Amino acid sequence: MKATISYTEISDWAGKRYHVAPTFKRVDDKSLEVSYKPNLFVPTIRVTFKIEAMRKDVVCLSYDCSTAVSLLINGAVEHLQDKIPHGIEVKPEDKRVNVYLDRMDKLKNALDYVAPTDITFSDEEVCLSLALL
Repeated sequence: MKATISYTEISDWAGKRYHVAPTFKRVDDKSLEVSYKPNLFVPTIRVTFKIEAMRKDVVCLSYDCSTAVSLLINGAVEHLQDKIPHGIEVKPEDKRVNVYLDRMDKLKNALDYVAPTDITFSDEEVCLSLALL
């Protein structure tokens, strides 16, 4: 089974919820560049995420960015630590993000019925492959 979501849908959702409209660009099947232009006087912020590993219960990502953006991420993680959803572990010192799917309340029940097997990026959307249990 496959579930897809377009980059436009993600950007629209982020715009409505957080008043930020990121831009997404596929780098390869496992890598995605996310960019955001805060305003006219601040340069575009770019982060490239790569799917490093995936199991039924965890998705491991790495990210690559400039030193300035890395410092912004580090500061944001320190400042917003209590607001990061349960099950998401951000390690700025290693430039890694681990998403523990079985620790996320909204996904816990779904994992009794499906197991994620792959995530790929196309030019227009993110595709999540799932196996029925």
